[in-house]
Amino acid sequence: MKYIVPRLYLIQPDDRTVAYRFSSMVMSMVSASKFHASVVRESFDFFDCLSIHNISLEGRFQTITGTDPRLSVLAISANICESQRTPVVSMRSSLLTLNCKMSISCQILAVMAIRSFIELSDEPMFQAIKSSTLLCQLFDIYEEALGQRFFFRSPYFQGFASSFQAELYAKDSYTLLHEVRHTIRSLFLRDMQNIKTLTSVLDWLLLSKTVLNTESSNDIDSEITWEETFLSDHFRQRDNYFRWQFRYDVITYASEALENLHVFLKDCDSYQVPHPLIASLISTACTVSTATYDQSELFTYQKVGLDLLLSIISVLSQVSDPATNCTELLDPYISQMLPAVKHALSSFADDLEDAIEAEGANEVYLSGCSCLKVLIRQDLLQDSSALKRLLKAVFPSNTSLLLCPYPNPGNDGLHRLRVKPSSFIENRTSNLLCLVGSLWTVSNLHITAEMGFVSEKTSDVIRREFMDDELALSISCAAVAIDGCRIKGAIQRKKMNENDESPLELKSSLLFSSIKDLDASTKEAMKMCCSSTACFAFMTILRLMRQEREDSPNHQLLTSWISPLIHVILAEFYSHFDKSYESISNVETFSPCILVLRVISTECVDLLEVDEIERILQLMFHIVEFRGISNQQTNDHNVCNDETNDFDVTLVKHLSCETKLQACAFIEAICKAAQENNVDESLLWKRLLKSLLTIQESSLSSILDDPLNVKILNSMLLSALSLLQGSQRFPSITKCMLMFLLNNQELITNAKDSSLKSTSNDIIRFCITADIVSDEHRTEYSLLMAQSGNWETWQILVNNNLDIVSKSLGYFEDAIYNDTNESLSLSALDTILLITQDNSGLAPMIFGSLGPIILEVFQLHGTFHIRYDRRTMACATCIKIIIAMFQHTLKSENVAKQVAFLHLVFEVLTEIISYNGLPNIDQKSNPGSDPALGRISAQFCTHVLRSSPTIFKECMATLDGEIRGILETAVRADMTGYENRSAPVKKKLNLKAFQK
Repeated sequence: MKYIVPRLYLIQPDDRTVAYRFSSMVMSMVSASKFHASVVRESFDFFDCLSIHNISLEGRFQTITGTDPRLSVLAISANICESQRTPVVSMRSSLLTLNCKMSISCQILAVMAIRSFIELSDEPMFQAIKSSTLLCQLFDIYEEALGQRFFFRSPYFQGFASSFQAELYAKDSYTLLHEVRHTIRSLFLRDMQNIKTLTSVLDWLLLSKTVLNTESSNDIDSEITWEETFLSDHFRQRDNYFRWQFRYDVITYASEALENLHVFLKDCDSYQVPHPLIASLISTACTVSTATYDQSELFTYQKVGLDLLLSIISVLSQVSDPATNCTELLDPYISQMLPAVKHALSSFADDLEDAIEAEGANEVYLSGCSCLKVLIRQDLLQDSSALKRLLKAVFPSNTSLLLCPYPNPGNDGLHRLRVKPSSFIENRTSNLLCLVGSLWTVSNLHITAEMGFVSEKTSDVIRREFMDDELALSISCAAVAIDGCRIKGAIQRKKMNENDESPLELKSSLLFSSIKDLDASTKEAMKMCCSSTACFAFMTILRLMRQEREDSPNHQLLTSWISPLIHVILAEFYSHFDKSYESISNVETFSPCILVLRVISTECVDLLEVDEIERILQLMFHIVEFRGISNQQTNDHNVCNDETNDFDVTLVKHLSCETKLQACAFIEAICKAAQENNVDESLLWKRLLKSLLTIQESSLSSILDDPLNVKILNSMLLSALSLLQGSQRFPSITKCMLMFLLNNQELITNAKDSSLKSTSNDIIRFCITADIVSDEHRTEYSLLMAQSGNWETWQILVNNNLDIVSKSLGYFEDAIYNDTNESLSLSALDTILLITQDNSGLAPMIFGSLGPIILEVFQLHGTFHIRYDRRTMACATCIKIIIAMFQHTLKSENVAKQVAFLHLVFEVLTEIISYNGLPNIDQKSNPGSDPALGRISAQFCTHVLRSSPTIFKECMATLDGEIRGILETAVRADMTGYENRSAPVKKKLNLKAFQK
């Protein structure tokens, strides 16, 4: 039959169901042989041949009544897997067969067949496999394979320790274990690939909860029950515990599933994480992190528990508690996490001379350091005492720190840097790992505090705890950073030369004699930490150098490390633009480099060439590109010079907000010190204007909806302002900047960040004071701002110009009388108040034209004819303007004019007091009445009485008796503090209370 398969296309016209009939015949043969090993293997060969020739068979010839021949393979695999389940695992021994009992090769073929279907792009087939019993059988085979004994060194002891048949059986068992583990891994990756709902993530989290806790989980969520999750019934029926290797893999899957959960938490704000599930995972992670067996530490098992704890903290640290919606979800579990982290940090004790290092203890210590960094970064450690204890546990001992200059070629100082093992039995391939982990943690926490990612309280604790022996600490970090950078370079050169099969080599190193002396974990840790350690070492060395005299030995010692560290920092920065480098563009590796480069480019300019600074600057502009702009617009405007053509700028398109803001701060610092550092200002203007042109051609309103874009735009405007204030002037650029801001002033004013509006006004104010704009254009821009109601910008453009103010009075009148736009009216009143207070030269024009309007608007607001939500604020602003008008009239010697003005004002105040009443004196029930408005009116009358008693008396004499009585009552109440002087009610005498 297998021989005929390649020729089936010849009989297709006569027999359309030939493929299905062949599959049915094979199934019948396998069943008749009771799944004999040789027959099963031949059947898999047949189906393999059939799948190869699927291209020659059309789809309509491969099925009959909707039945797929591939299901025959799954049926055979299911029967084989079911027959291999032992009574201990499945508790159904009646299903065991005899002919295929010991045939591990059949199991291997069945598992490989299942994996081939899992890796297909056929989604219905994958869901059918997931909902079938195949997965239950697969997990049972995996756990049974974990219990087999393997002879890894059997060729050296063949015939002495075991028979050849036992060795073959052990070899096949190991192959089966590898295939099953690979299949389960493929199942997990396929389930996590392109997931659109949270079901797949919760499936694996619930699976891990059952395997690790072996308890019922019906109380997790009313919407997510165990009947809806895969493998639920199977695992709930188990009475025995799982092997620790099986639990190890399940914890790994849970950690990776949590990373996928993080994607949903970003996009779905309303979703609440199942609280009991998270509580169970945290409890499990903390328990596994301290797991022991027979008073021995299970370091391999503890490490995966710490990895799960790290994923939980990273993903759920900013999630609100669904029960309170105000506190963080992880806050109640901090006291449970701290002992697990403390236990991991105590797994390495370098202060004990007789301590014997256990295998895997260093990796556990490194995982504990990672958990500590995330806890502090997410600001979950509020207890200063607990924070101090954990920081002391990671600080390296004085004996492990280095204190010597950077070795020159031929200098014997290289041997002084080599870290030597403390004992003969110490594992020399990982003896550097704990030192690297400690220095990595210390430097990372310092940089985190320096960049302001943690609270000020936590930053102070970090600085105080790490102040001891900063000289040796910085040099040790520098040595680790340099070696880590060299290891990354060696690995990169190895990858570029694909034909080179020689082992990895490193020509020179500081802390070790040969790269062969380092295990994989140590090399990976040194690669990852070189950015943080280099930046911390440079910042600390630079600060210590400023405290030392130039001729002191310590100053010369520190100076020797500066140049190598700069090379490391530049290499780390450029590696993020190289696709071939294994670099991670995140806050921990990229932001510190930008921070240090900013310090170098502004405070230590002599350490870098001008061309190097300009090349770095061009790359920074690619980092701070606005989000929400199409790639085509970016490519049209952000054209790199030849200096950046060798870099792949697309690798930094999706950096974190913190990293982009660090790049913005770098550009600001360069623009402020451009003249001192001899940086080409034309290059800076070219990049700034291209970025502004990009957002001008896009929808600025949609771009400014993103808070990050608002901060980036504000940073660019600050950079432009620094260049404008420099000695080199560009009149055309100044006009362009002014037009850009005026055309988009409304959007900038309505932005969420008020600092953007302040920066824009500063640039406009500079452009006006620089006399670059003509009077004609200035008048045009001012009237345009007045028409749009942007009074703050209008005030900057006017700059005490009487002609522009007179032309803008009509717009003021329209804005003040506007009863539909409250903000516009209040803004106009505030502007009038500021003008009259700041410049007395404009006061006569303002008061003469707008004075009656202010009084009328004050009356309308006070009597509730204009119903603003902020009516009290509008009345308070009007009364301030009226006070300014009264003070202006006092400057003239015309007493009759002053009395006439007060007469009008007092009539308006009397009407407002009568409508609103006074606090505790005269309560009114009129619609919208507010005693606060009556108190404001009374305070004005009291102010006039105390400042100008003569004019007050003359004005009162001209008023009607009723008005005069109201004002006298108001003044008297204001001077007495609105006390209620009504007589107290006397208590009646209760005669019944007296008893004889």
